[in-house]
Amino acid sequence: MYVGANDIACYMFCPILQSKKRYDIITPKPTLIQKNIRTAFIESERNACLKDSIVTSQKLIRIWDKIWWPVAAKHGIPLKDAEMLSFQAGSQLSDYCKYDISDWMFPTVGVEAESDVRIGPVTLKATADVVKVDLHKKVPTTVLVNFTTQKFSLKTAALDPAIKATAYAFYTGKNEIVTHIAVGLNEQADKIKITTSIFRPKDMEEIRKMLYYVGCSIYSGSYYGNPYLCKECQVCQDFI
Repeated sequence: MYVGANDIACYMFCPILQSKKRYDIITPKPTLIQKNIRTAFIESERNACLKDSIVTSQKLIRIWDKIWWPVAAKHGIPLKDAEMLSFQAGSQLSDYCKYDISDWMFPTVGVEAESDVRIGPVTLKATADVVKVDLHKKVPTTVLVNFTTQKFSLKTAALDPAIKATAYAFYTGKNEIVTHIAVGLNEQADKIKITTSIFRPKDMEEIRKMLYYVGCSIYSGSYYGNPYLCKECQVCQDFI
């Protein structure tokens, strides 16, 4: 049985939510502009990986133009609106290059990567939009970058079950550090928000225990509601 990182997060939020596959309650579905900004980031990082180069503002904008204008035409977006959206997207794309993760000390080694790991009766499946290595640190460090619509603070990201599950899935067990970077996309903002979580080898055993018990619960079909969150969620209102 395969269980995704989002399944882990949903089950811990409310098991019924996970049974209904309502991942959007936790991670809102991306808007058209957010979806294409994410695509531009991934394609730019893919090119950097294949060409042994780095992501720059100019390269990002070129890729964005190739992606956005055909999409805008397909969806019948008026030219004035499409230009305004493109301007906002360009600000976020350029902002990405102000962070260290886009420079030579964080080379890209993979994009849209998947990793599976067996935990008890289930197999955890997790994905990372971009995989990098951090050459600043003396200890081997894997950097996972995911572009998300979810709003994180440093605290909520460090405690987020899906982020923990993703970090564990990419951990090789060779005592490396796994850093997860959530890149927040907000079409109403001119800048992205970077939230970093660092997981050391000593953290991985605690994460494994959490994943084991949640995985066993999902596998056994143990579902129950979380009444303390019903007002915020309202997925189960038809049961009341």
